[in-house]
Amino acid sequence: MSVSLNASVPPPSPVGTQVTWTAGVTGASPGTLWYRFRSRLAGSDFRVIRDYGPESALQWTASDQEGAYEVELAVRNRDTGETAQTVVPYQVTSRVTGDTPVINPTANPLVFLYSAPPCPVGGQMSVQFQAPDGSVGRTPPKPCLADTSMNLYLAGLKANSTYTVTQTLQVGAGSTDGPVLSLTSGSVPVPVPSFTVLQPPQQPVAEGILLQTTILNYQVTLASDLAGNIVWYYPGTLSFITRPAPGGYFFGVYQDPALDPSYQILREFDLAGTTILETNAARVSEQLAVMGKRAITSFHHEASLLPDGKILTLASTEQVMSGIQGTGSVDVLGDMLLVLDQNLQVVWAWDAFDHLDPHRLPVLGETCGRTGNRLAARQLPSVHARRKHRVFDPSPGLGDQDRL
Repeated sequence: MSVSLNASVPPPSPVGTQVTWTAGVTGASPGTLWYRFRSRLAGSDFRVIRDYGPESALQWTASDQEGAYEVELAVRNRDTGETAQTVVPYQVTSRVTGDTPVINPTANPLVFLYSAPPCPVGGQMSVQFQAPDGSVGRTPPKPCLADTSMNLYLAGLKANSTYTVTQTLQVGAGSTDGPVLSLTSGSVPVPVPSFTVLQPPQQPVAEGILLQTTILNYQVTLASDLAGNIVWYYPGTLSFITRPAPGGYFFGVYQDPALDPSYQILREFDLAGTTILETNAARVSEQLAVMGKRAITSFHHEASLLPDGKILTLASTEQVMSGIQGTGSVDVLGDMLLVLDQNLQVVWAWDAFDHLDPHRLPVLGETCGRTGNRLAARQLPSVHARRKHRVFDPSPGLGDQDRL
């Protein structure tokens, strides 16, 4: 088996260019092929973008800085164990050609990329943008990079609005403002709900942004101001967002209606909607099997960045059991807590089946109806509140089965 990797935009391309990488495979034996994508800036280590899974194409963007990048594709035949990989160099250039910053649109019409010349190490740059109504948004300060341009996303923009934009460079005790630029946001190209404000805030609110997500069927993730104006949306498809992470990143979950674990997705993405990290339940289950643990069926409800950069997430698992919740066999649903490292590898797992008593029925007697040959599923008392069970209480001195 040999593999190739092709870029939709030939290098060099400027910072922020969206490139679609497509895998090619020849000479593979019959079997299911899985693909993994990693990248790195010259002189650094490879980082996983998407771990092994069935998707053979990746949308990739170097939005932080210019330089010599490498993108790696690894392909594995799940049935034969055969593997192959290739590494492709890709040059990313600065968008700044002189001493004046520039603003460019992204694939998201409510997000723009602000690019400025390099600034002294030890300094930091932020950008503010003012709407016609006088409201002002600001980016968090970003440390200066001496030899490369500064690139910051501008987000939180109302649709079809013109903003004035100014940078502030802070070096030591002094600060300098840059030139006044402008941008005009576009329209939201996907259906979004409209909002009616029932009670406006009684006093000014420092942030004034509501991050919202609909559940499962409508699949829209967006942010609005307190007047109900849409100021950001996610251009992809998610079942729901879990929470934001520092630096303008978000975690989200996609639950495949066909119940294929290869398409049960956990994803981290940036303000423009570019995937930063992604894995799937089938790939995580492979790692759990090596650890001697049962498989997961999907991710749900929570993913959060830990202080050391690892990811804490919640997943579903299930087990067919007999004589524990009535007569006959039932498919009992449980939860698993997972910690993944920065390359999406499982480093810790806590399985509710190992610690909770499956004889304990759900508090409200809930069952999960399924069609076909699947048994009616009954829930193990859960470690989270979504299923209306008692919430996990880490009180000292109590056994695991009492911490509910």
